[in-house]
Amino acid sequence: MALSSDDLSNLSGPIEPNPLQKHFRSPAIQLKLPSQGHYWSQGALDPTLTGEYPVYPMTAKDEMLFNNPDALLNGQGVVDVIKSCIPAIKDPWAIPNIDLDVILIAIRIASYGEKMEFLSTCPSCKAENNYDADLKLFIDRPIDFTVFQETKTHNNLTFAFKPQNYKTINTLNMETFNTERLVRVTQDQSLSDDEKIAKVNEIFERLNGFTVSMLKDGIASITMDDETVVVLILDLLMNLLGIQIGKHLNLFRTQLLL
Repeated sequence: MALSSDDLSNLSGPIEPNPLQKHFRSPAIQLKLPSQGHYWSQGALDPTLTGEYPVYPMTAKDEMLFNNPDALLNGQGVVDVIKSCIPAIKDPWAIPNIDLDVILIAIRIASYGEKMEFLSTCPSCKAENNYDADLKLFIDRPIDFTVFQETKTHNNLTFAFKPQNYKTINTLNMETFNTERLVRVTQDQSLSDDEKIAKVNEIFERLNGFTVSMLKDGIASITMDDETVVVLILDLLMNLLGIQIGKHLNLFRTQLLL
């Protein structure tokens, strides 16, 4: 005999609330993003009507992630903590760099309060002094990102820009770490001259490819004179002459924060 939905409800009985519910964490502060939600890729941020996003304190698991050097080095630890503390951020890798510092400071405030103690040593007398920094001042400080609203025209190409995201920034950090490791290898006295030259060539090849990739990640669009939008931005950059790449790097250095 089939049971009705009412019968199933009677069998299961009322759902008892978790007695520990009152001890669960709740949002500590509300955060307004400097970007106001602009420059985020689609689906990376769950927008709110007010433009404010609840920030939860870190859990014990989150704090353990911040104490894991490997998780911090590859960026996954930061991503996991941001997801935990600001559920509206669905893809932390897509955070524009103009929002990243403010988000991390907001999580610090939600977890430990607005004051952050730091130690300063006088270079003359070597006396140590403790100070409290008001982190809320850093959150409330306005950020000028109008530079990304400007366009630049060069060789009949019009470039529009965007802030680089956390994924690009983390890749830069990883590439810097790996390049420094390769540089140390070239200083190994046991290597032959040919081996050192091969390592140096490897370093330059990595740097050249990465520079072009970084340039691409800071470009929102490229438009030609006839208003045709260049879709294959990376292909265009890879096929520019070396002297053209140099001109573009100098032209866009401020916009891309390289």
